[in-house]
Amino acid sequence: MDYNINFPHLGIYFEHVGKLIDIHGFTIAYYGIVVCIGIIAGVWMALAEAKRTGQDVDMYMDFAIYEVIFCVIGARAYYVIFSWDSYKDNLLSILNLRQGGLAIYGAFIMCLIVCLVYTRVKKLDFRLLCDTGVLHWDSLLDVTETSSTERLSAVIPIRFLRCNSRFRQSDLLT
Repeated sequence: MDYNINFPHLGIYFEHVGKLIDIHGFTIAYYGIVVCIGIIAGVWMALAEAKRTGQDVDMYMDFAIYEVIFCVIGARAYYVIFSWDSYKDNLLSILNLRQGGLAIYGAFIMCLIVCLVYTRVKKLDFRLLCDTGVLHWDSLLDVTETSSTERLSAVIPIRFLRCNSRFRQSDLLT
């Protein structure tokens, strides 16, 4: 089945777009490619932030490996739990990720659990690990004080990872 993707305000129109790409009989859904790109971009940005702030980049890479594996497990478990009627008669189908069924809520919950366990085992600061691994809007903004009536003015800089990870825009408002 073909779909159309339209961005009318940008003047971009894609017609007859499929849902899958086929590589020698192995089909991959487009959303799977997008999720994979998002994971790679997120890991890359966290590693860049760790390097910028002088943290151990290898530790973040080790953490990312655990995180990706367990988040896929958590996303699948969450999906299966809330779709149990589809899996209760054939338990082996739970392991078949090719038939679909991952839930972002499960991945997020597992992300927090893995982060808590990893920081306890490695004796790391949970808040610093989370802060480094998350791109905040204020890291995209350059915050400057302009006048007493107009306290803050924010502009988007060319470099993304510009703010100190422990300094937040909300701290300036108090």
